Amino acid sequence: MLEKFLKNSNSYGFLPNKIRVALFTVLTVLTVISFKSYASDQEFEIFDKGYGYYLSEESEKAVGTFRAFLNEFPNSPVSDAAMFWLGKSLIQLKSFVEAEKVFDEIKTQFPHSPFISFVDRELEMTDRATSIPETERGEVTEIKDTGPEREKADLQIPQARIETQQRDWKRFDEYLSKLREERDQIDSEIRGLKDEKIKLGKDKAEAVLERDKLRLSLEEEKKKTEMLKAETARLENKINVELKNLLEEFREKRRNWKLASSDPAPLKEKIGPESKVSGKEKVKEETEGNSPKAKIKKDNEKLPKQTPHILELIAKDTTWISISIDGKQPKEMLLKAGDRLKWTAKTGFSLRIGNAGGIRVIFGGKDLGPLGEKGQVRNLKLPSLKIQEKPN
Repeated sequence: MLEKFLKNSNSYGFLPNKIRVALFTVLTVLTVISFKSYASDQEFEIFDKGYGYYLSEESEKAVGTFRAFLNEFPNSPVSDAAMFWLGKSLIQLKSFVEAEKVFDEIKTQFPHSPFISFVDRELEMTDRATSIPETERGEVTEIKDTGPEREKADLQIPQARIETQQRDWKRFDEYLSKLREERDQIDSEIRGLKDEKIKLGKDKAEAVLERDKLRLSLEEEKKKTEMLKAETARLENKINVELKNLLEEFREKRRNWKLASSDPAPLKEKIGPESKVSGKEKVKEETEGNSPKAKIKKDNEKLPKQTPHILELIAKDTTWISISIDGKQPKEMLLKAGDRLKWTAKTGFSLRIGNAGGIRVIFGGKDLGPLGEKGQVRNLKLPSLKIQEKPN
């Protein structure tokens, strides 16, 4: 809106001095507000320093500062403003030719800049200044269009133009109010974003803390699980050992019972009914060893004692076997490494081994040695010690 106002006015030469000063001030304030919103801190600091030098009429410092700004930030959003105040500072130094070059460069590089109307007026003033001989310039530092003639011209402004200016000023005030509202809204959004950032930082810290707690909990649960697995394996091993011992004890008792029940009782049937003898004769027979019981005992002592055959297998690797004891129905089983089994037979064993290299055979307390290679099948008959490479 300000730019439109300035374009409609063509130049600000017809305005009173107070209004021109107000325009300069408003334009500068708008420039600084917009610049502060988008520029870096360093840009704003240098620009503000140069403008402060201009206001305090430290022209040389102002010129040096604005030129340093343009060299360091050639693409700054306020380059046109920096060049404008550079030109004004050069006018303070009475360097009108250099100021004119700077103003011409603004018109070339920034044709839509809000400073264009002011530039045209400054160029008009520099042209007038350069047309005055140097000997007549005296202490002129800036052409100030003041005096009775100018004020008289100001009084001759038509009423219609004054009304137009008032309307433009009203629109300009509305535009300034809108800018202030937008600035307040932007500040509010920035504060909201900062609060949101702080909140997100707190949420992130809480999430990291919760994650660490869960990680520690999982590690503890993992340790407990490993301990339970180890304890379970130990108990299973203990139970297996106890079961093997109980099974071996049961088998040993069963063998002993079978051996005890194999006494030759039929000899009793060979003895006829006891003859009727007197008590004295019976005592005499028993004393002399002629009684039936004594005879049975003597006969049993004369019978040859049978020594049971004992077979022991020790598995070195997983091995399948089939064993028949005393010609009975064969039994199949799968032995694992470390298994150790023992059997007793009256007549002998018939053994079939699925992995000859994975088992030790001990018969009658003697190790029969290697029976074959790993994976080979062997048929073995004991006590005849017949070994066949292939099954029958």
